[in-house]
Amino acid sequence: MDIRERQNHTAAITYSQRQRSIERIAVLAYGACIVALAVQIAPEVAPRIPLVAGAILAGYLAADLLAGIVHWLADTYGSPHTPLVGPTLIYGFREHHDAPEKILQHDFVETNGAAAAAAIPVAALALTLSATAPAALFMKTALAALTLAVVATNQLHKWAHTTHPPTAVRVLQRLRLILRPEAHARHHTTPFRTHYCITTGWLNGPLERLRVFAEVEKAVAVLTKRNRSPTAT
Repeated sequence: MDIRERQNHTAAITYSQRQRSIERIAVLAYGACIVALAVQIAPEVAPRIPLVAGAILAGYLAADLLAGIVHWLADTYGSPHTPLVGPTLIYGFREHHDAPEKILQHDFVETNGAAAAAAIPVAALALTLSATAPAALFMKTALAALTLAVVATNQLHKWAHTTHPPTAVRVLQRLRLILRPEAHARHHTTPFRTHYCITTGWLNGPLERLRVFAEVEKAVAVLTKRNRSPTAT
C-alpha cells in the first residue's frame, strides 16, 4: 500500500480531547508513582551501588528491547482501526512513517501520555516490592528504570527528529546514551523494516545481525498464515 492509500485509510483517526484528558491524568499519575519509587529506593542506594547500577542498566536495556518489539508490532500487524490499540498506538507509528516531522508538533502530553498510561501498572507493581532484600531491591529498581525509560522513549524519539535539540540532549546523543538521529535515520530508509528500537538504539545492531524481527515475522506467517498488514509500510 502506498503513502496516499495509507493516509486515506487513517484519515478518520483523530487525537480527541477525551484521549488527551486521559493521557494528562496518566502523566500525573505516573509522575506520582516514580517519585514514590525514588523515595523508597533512595535510602538503599549508597550501601548497594553496584546492585542498583546493574538494575538501572537492566531496566534501560529492557526498555530499548520492549520499544523495539512494540514498534515492530505496530508497524507490521493490525491497522489504525484495530480496537483499542489502533487509535492509541498503531495510528501514531503509521502516520509517523508518512510524515516524520509531525512528531515535532506534539506537545509533552501527546508525546508521552500513552506511554505513561501503559507504565502505571508496572510502576504500581514495583511499589509493592521490598526495597531491603537484595533480589527485591534489584527487581524494584529495574522496574522503575524500565518504566522511566519507556515513558521517555517517545520524547527521545522526538529529539532524534529535532534539528536543534537542547544542548544537554545533543551531548547525550553524541555519547550514545540516548537515541541518535543518525542511527534512527536507518529506520526511515526503504524498506523501513529495520532499527525498530527507539529508546537508546543500543539493541538495533545485535537484533539486525541476528535478523530477529525478520525471522519472527516469517515464523508468524508460517504458523498463523498471517502476513504483514496491508496498511503496513
